[in-house]
Amino acid sequence: MSRAVQILITTGLVVVLLDIYNLFHLSKVNWTHKTHCPQNRPVTRAVIHMGPHKTGSTTIQEFAHHHIDLLRKDGYEMPEVDNAEKNARGKTESHPNHVHFATCFVSPKNGGLRTVYPCDPDRLLHGLDLAAKGHNVFLTAEPFNDMDQEGIAMLKSYLSHWSDVTIMIFYRRYYDWLPSVFNEIQKSLTLAKREERGESIVDFLLQNSKSYHDLYVASLFDRLQQKFDKKKHNCVRLS
Repeated sequence: MSRAVQILITTGLVVVLLDIYNLFHLSKVNWTHKTHCPQNRPVTRAVIHMGPHKTGSTTIQEFAHHHIDLLRKDGYEMPEVDNAEKNARGKTESHPNHVHFATCFVSPKNGGLRTVYPCDPDRLLHGLDLAAKGHNVFLTAEPFNDMDQEGIAMLKSYLSHWSDVTIMIFYRRYYDWLPSVFNEIQKSLTLAKREERGESIVDFLLQNSKSYHDLYVASLFDRLQQKFDKKKHNCVRLS
């Protein structure tokens, strides 16, 4: 099935929010003319915000969570599980994002992430139900950034249920991003543990500037391009 896929790199938190606003409010005017996909069926859209980590994602997620009714008015749903159903199944997570959706596409080899945030197949099923009803969806979670090629292939297959897909990733300069990662790690440690490690920002940069590359936006963009390749698909937009 031919479909449009757009991978959008954006900068600045305000710009991200404006980009999301434009996607929701202007898509009915602009998107049909940007694609050469078959127009003989209703266009359904999926917008996926992938972070990555430490790029202002929490603000976007909380904003979307608090304005879910406005998203619905614009024709966008977010795959959720009913609170009563979650409680009945002993699921009490209350994350304002789709971390338990995203980890379904993260390799089981990443045991730490999948243990802390286990995949919730009910959210996947709800998403498919929304697609079957012709609804647009909006998803936002940083663990999408942890997908390997197999996970991206699985996500691509899943997204085939929507005719128009936009993937949003946030660009932050690498050596601005790494210190933010360092500060987040430091905040997660007790004072005693920090003193025991005695790691400075310089130590962190020297030891991790290469190992963190796979979690950086450039690496994620490269992996996405390999699966959503213009040359191999009739209807793909990368920008």
